[in-house]
Amino acid sequence: MKTCKLFFTLGLVAVMSVSALAQTASATMNVTAELLQGLQIVNQVDLNLGSFVLLDGSNQGDLTINTVDGEVTSNGLALVSNPTLGSFSVSGSSGTVGITIDGSVALGDGSISEFTFSPAAQSGLGAFTANGDDIVGNAIISNGVSETILIGGTLAGIESYDSSGSYSGTINITVTYQ
Repeated sequence: MKTCKLFFTLGLVAVMSVSALAQTASATMNVTAELLQGLQIVNQVDLNLGSFVLLDGSNQGDLTINTVDGEVTSNGLALVSNPTLGSFSVSGSSGTVGITIDGSVALGDGSISEFTFSPAAQSGLGAFTANGDDIVGNAIISNGVSETILIGGTLAGIESYDSSGSYSGTINITVTYQ
């Protein structure tokens, strides 16, 4: 009798173990995706820093064009023609975009003369701020409506020994969805 009870007990434990191993569970998960409209940057108006000459007795000069109102201030320079703000527009899907702009741009004349231009920018959310070598800010865009970003800044490094002529450079702008 003892032998029968032992086999019966071992058989019951074995069946219970197999039943526990065969147990399963399942679940579901939703999957979503959103295709955003491609971002577009359009140059509306090139930044024009105007024409100027060093004032008599000045060895150096600089000028600043304010991004809020386009007001120009200068030190050591007489303006011959007024600078004008530059602007570009950003459009895409509704949301916030981050904008990064070069924080310093060399303006050259093809010789060794060079001026340093430090851009400033303004969107509907306010003035951009310095971040390392760049200036950064945000803008809010809506489907079908573009946001205009104004570009001004400070031109420095104008020295009496610089060659007369036209100076130019390029500002790099990067826009990303946030």
